[in-house]
Amino acid sequence: MVDCAPRSRRRFLSDAAVAGAGLAVGAGVLGSGSTAQAARAGASPVTITYLDYQKLRIQWADRWLPRFERAMAAAGHPINVNHQVGPTPDVDFRTKITVSYAANNAADVIAYGVNWLAPFVSAGYLLDLSPYVSKWPDWTSKYYPVITKECMVGGKTYAVPQEAGLEMLFYRKDILDKYHISTAQPQSWADLLDRAREIKRKTGKWALLYDAGVQWGGGVWEEAFANLMLGTHSRIYDLAAKKWVIRSKGLLQCFQFYETLTKEKLMPIQPLLNPSPWIIPKYKMFPAGDLVISCGGSWSWQFDWGPQGAGPIPHELEVLGTWNFPTVDGKGKPFVWAGAGFVYTISANSQHPAEAFELIKYLTQPHPSADELYTIGAVSPRNDTHNVAPYNKLPKIVSTESLLTKGKYFSTYDGQDKWEAYIADATEAIITGRANAQQALDLFASECRKGLGAAHVTEE
Repeated sequence: MVDCAPRSRRRFLSDAAVAGAGLAVGAGVLGSGSTAQAARAGASPVTITYLDYQKLRIQWADRWLPRFERAMAAAGHPINVNHQVGPTPDVDFRTKITVSYAANNAADVIAYGVNWLAPFVSAGYLLDLSPYVSKWPDWTSKYYPVITKECMVGGKTYAVPQEAGLEMLFYRKDILDKYHISTAQPQSWADLLDRAREIKRKTGKWALLYDAGVQWGGGVWEEAFANLMLGTHSRIYDLAAKKWVIRSKGLLQCFQFYETLTKEKLMPIQPLLNPSPWIIPKYKMFPAGDLVISCGGSWSWQFDWGPQGAGPIPHELEVLGTWNFPTVDGKGKPFVWAGAGFVYTISANSQHPAEAFELIKYLTQPHPSADELYTIGAVSPRNDTHNVAPYNKLPKIVSTESLLTKGKYFSTYDGQDKWEAYIADATEAIITGRANAQQALDLFASECRKGLGAAHVTEE
C-alpha cells in the first residue's frame, strides 16, 4: 500500500486521553523495579531514533512522539525521540534502510511492511524481540495469533505489528445492479472470469483489475498474485528443504489467469505500464465506474475510496460490495488474505533496545493505535481497540476484524524481495504480449535460479 497523495483528517483524540494511556506504558521493560523508577526521576534523557515514511504515517507519528516523551518523563524515564523521515517510494526507502543497516548506523526503531522482515533477519540486521514480547502480557492476550505469527522468522519474533490488513475483491454494486449482473460470490476462477466477460459484454467497461507489471513492484505479489496462489493447491516454499518452488501447477495456473485477462481485454493494460500505475485504474477509473472489479483491502474503505481517500467514491458504503477470493477450481471455500501490514522493528545495533521497545509498546496501545488505524484505514491487530475513537468511526473496517481468525496468508522467507520482483517481471511479460503463460513461467524460473541461487530453488 503506497501513500500516493497527502490528505488531511480530523484529529479526534485529546491530550488528556493520551496521557493516561502513555503513563500506563511506563511500567514496562524499563520499569521492572519501582525503586529504580523513583531513582531515575530527573535523570538525563536517553535519545533514540525513529524512522518511517509515507506522508500520513509521518503526520500521525508527529502527533504522538511528543506525547510519548511527556509520558516517559512523567514516569521517571525520560526518553527523547529523533523522528527521521525516509523517501516515500517503497523502493527508495528500502534502499535507504538497507544501506544504513549495512553501515551499522540504522535508526533504533524502523517501521515498514512485514514482507521485508525475512531478508533483513537473514542479513543479521534486526534485533530478536522474543525476550521482550515474552515479558509483555499484551503479546499473548491482546494480539490476534495470525498477526503475531507473521512477525516471526525461524521461530523468533522480530517485529511488533503496527496494523493488520485483509484483502479481497471490491466491485461496483451499483453498476452490476444496473445491468442485472449477479453480485453473488464467485466460487471459482471460472466463475469470476465469466462474470468479467458478462460485464464487458453488457457494459463495455473494463471488468477486472489484478495488479501487474514491474512499475507496481511488490504490490503485484502482495495484493494480487499471492491471492491467486493461495487459491491453488501449490506451495511457494518447501519448508523442509528451505527452497523456493519455482515451477508448479499453481504458478502456471496463475500466469494463465493473467494471460486470459490480457488476451480477452478484460483488464486495462496501458495504465499498468506507467509510473505509479495504481493511480489511473484505482483512483480514476474505478471511482468513475469505468472499471468494475478491483483487488483491494480493508484499508480501501478509507485510504482509497473513502471521503478523504485518494479516489473518493460518493456513498461508497452503498455503492461498493466485496467478494472473497475464489479458489482455482471451486473445491475450497472463498477466502480473504489476512495478515500484518506495517510493523515496528529494532535494529540489531541499537544502543538503547529497552527504550526502543518502550516506544513500540506506547505506539501500539489502543489510543495511539486507534488514531493510526483511522488515519491509514487499517484493521487493528489487537482485540481491544474496536471501541476506541476514532477507529470506531470506521464500521466497515472494524466489522472485518473477525476475519483475522479465518484468513489465509503466505509466510515470508529469505529472498522474498527477489521473488516478488520476478513475479512482477513475469506478469509484465504477459500483459505486454512478450510471453504466454508457459513462457512467463520459464522466465520466472530462470530469474529465480539466477537471483535466488540454484541451491535455493526447487520444482514440483
